[in-house]
Amino acid sequence: MKDIKRKFNRHSFFNFPAIEQDLEQMASKGWMLTKADSNIWQYKRIEPQKLHFSITFFSKASAFDPEPSESQKAMWEYCERTGWKLAAQTAQMQIFYNEQESPMPLETDPVVQVENIHRTAKKSFLLQWGAIFLISLLWFGLIIMRILNSPISVFSSSANTFTVICWIAIAAMSTSELSAYFLWYRKARKAAENGYLVLPKEPLIVQYIALVIVLVAFLLYTMTILTNYALRYVLLAIGQVAIVFATVRFVMVTLKRRKVAAKVNMVLTIATSFVISFALMGVITHIILSDSFDWTAISEDAAGTYEHDGRTWEFYDHDLPLRVEDMVDTPSDGYSYRWTGDESLFLGQYTGRQRGRYDAENYEELLDLEYTVTYVKVPALYEMCKQELIEKMDETHDERIPVGHKQIYEPQDATPWNANEVYQLCVQDTGPMSWYLVCYDDHIVEIIFFGWDPTTEQISVAAEKLGAL
Repeated sequence: MKDIKRKFNRHSFFNFPAIEQDLEQMASKGWMLTKADSNIWQYKRIEPQKLHFSITFFSKASAFDPEPSESQKAMWEYCERTGWKLAAQTAQMQIFYNEQESPMPLETDPVVQVENIHRTAKKSFLLQWGAIFLISLLWFGLIIMRILNSPISVFSSSANTFTVICWIAIAAMSTSELSAYFLWYRKARKAAENGYLVLPKEPLIVQYIALVIVLVAFLLYTMTILTNYALRYVLLAIGQVAIVFATVRFVMVTLKRRKVAAKVNMVLTIATSFVISFALMGVITHIILSDSFDWTAISEDAAGTYEHDGRTWEFYDHDLPLRVEDMVDTPSDGYSYRWTGDESLFLGQYTGRQRGRYDAENYEELLDLEYTVTYVKVPALYEMCKQELIEKMDETHDERIPVGHKQIYEPQDATPWNANEVYQLCVQDTGPMSWYLVCYDDHIVEIIFFGWDPTTEQISVAAEKLGAL
C-alpha cells in the first residue's frame, strides 16, 4: 500500500474555499497535504479524520526565497498558538489545518483578506497569466501576418494547425482566468466593505474544454505524422521542453537549498532558462544539419540510392496519380517518383515529382514532370489559395521587373482541362511556358512540363487523372 499520493490541483489560487474543501475531503479519506510547490500536490497517508483547513496569503513571500522570513515564521508561530498548524507552503500561499471541532477563523476581516489576495495576485497570478495573454496576442499577430502572406503554408500544415489550436486554447484559458479574477475582485471588494466575502467562480468549463481540444488536436496531429519524418522533430521538441523545465527547476531548488538570496535566484534561474533553450536549439540544429547524422536517410521513404559524379543520390518509387508514361510512350526505367506533402483540417498540399535519374543511360532523353495539388477542404479559403498560387509566379505588380520582361499568368480555355479556370505562365518577351495553373471545384493544380510542350491529347490525359483527385 502506497503511503504517498499525488493529485492535480485544478483550482485557481484565489478560489481558496474550494481548495480548503478538497483538502478536508482528502483528510477524511486518510490523506494529508505535505507539498504544494507545483500544480501536482503531494499527500501522505494518515488516519482518516475530520480536519479544518484554512488558506491565507503572505504577499511578501516569493517562490525564490531560500527560507521563510522572520515575519513569516512569526505568523506561523501565531497561527500554531491558535491551533492552526502549517501543512504546506508555496510562495505566498500558506496552507494550515486545525484539529479542533470549531476552530477560530484565521482571518475575520473581509477587506484585509481581499486586499491581501490582490497584493499576492499582482506578484504572481496576474503577472503569469498576463504574460501568457500578451504572448498569445503577439503570436496571433504573427500568425495573421503569415496567413496574409502565405495562407497555404499555414493552413495545409498539420503542425501549424496544431500550433494554432494550442494557442487558441492558451488564449482562451488566460482570458478566462484573468476575466474571472477581475470580476471576482470587483465584486469581492464591494462585498467586503459590507462585511462579507464573495466566493469566486472559476472558469473550469473553459479550462476543461481547452484541454480536451488540445489533447484531441495532439492525437490527430500525431496520427498524421506516425509514418512521417516530422515525428522525429516532434520528439526532439518535446525533449527540449522537458530538459529546459527540469534544468530550470533543478537550478531554482538547488539555489534555494544553498540559501541564495531570492532576487539572485530569480535572475540566475531566468538566465539559465534562456541559456539552456538557446543551447539546445543549437544542438538540435547541428544534429539535423550535420553530415555525420544522415537525418533524411532515416526519415524519408527512399527506395534506394545510387552513385553519380562522386555523390550519393536517393531515388523514390512512390505511387503518383499522373506519370509521364501516362501521356508519352516511354519506358519507366530510369525515373525517380516522389510524392510528398502535408494536410490539416483546412487544406492539404501534395507535390508529385518525376525526375530522370542521373545514372540512367538515356538520361538526356527523359522527360521531367512536376505538379502540386492543393486540396481546399474549407470553401471560404479557395479564392485566397488561388490568389496566392497566382501571385507566387506572376510578376505583374513587381516593379523591380521592367515591363515587357515580366512573367504573368494568362487565362486560357479551360475546356481541354475540363476545369473551371486555367492559367498559363507566359514571359512577355519570350512567350508561353509549359507551366499551368488549373482550378477545379475543390482543388487547384499547378503543373510543370519541364522541357516539353504537351499536346491536346496529353493535356486530356493529365486532366482526367488530376481532375479526379
